[in-house]
Amino acid sequence: MGLTPEDLEKVPKNFTRRDCYRRIYEWHKKHGKQELKERYQREDAYSKAYLDLLEELPHPDAVSEECMDLIFGEVIYMLMEWSYHKADEFEIKMAAYAHFGINQKYNGIHDDRFKKSILIGGSVMRNESIIITSHSSGYTATLRSAQMPLLLLRALAVHRPSYAVAFKNRRLY
Repeated sequence: MGLTPEDLEKVPKNFTRRDCYRRIYEWHKKHGKQELKERYQREDAYSKAYLDLLEELPHPDAVSEECMDLIFGEVIYMLMEWSYHKADEFEIKMAAYAHFGINQKYNGIHDDRFKKSILIGGSVMRNESIIITSHSSGYTATLRSAQMPLLLLRALAVHRPSYAVAFKNRRLY
């Protein structure tokens, strides 16, 4: 079940994308590990990838636009999707923050610019080129700048096997 219009209306109208990211970041840092443990009661590749992602979440004061896009997408589609309907102390759902943040820059989650952004999602902390290819959508990106932590890319590679993630000619995972 998706969000209701009332869910989105709870997000303050003056919120920026960074405000939305900050609320997601703070909730996951405070509750994520325990909530995931209680929900799944097991340790598997999904849980490990989420915990790696949680460990490497960029601080809200330093996060790039591309990383915010990636995290908004993770809340809606992937590693953080289990928290979609989880609400913070302001009774606002994680997905409401994610959708609100996306809608401020794009025409919703189906906007091709958003899809491309969450595929490339920044880059790595190393000084190597990384190549990410989505077999299903045909997007390919070669990245160099230091905007995305390496473990965030590892979590992406583990959880999204339809993406080929490689450093030049070697596989990342």
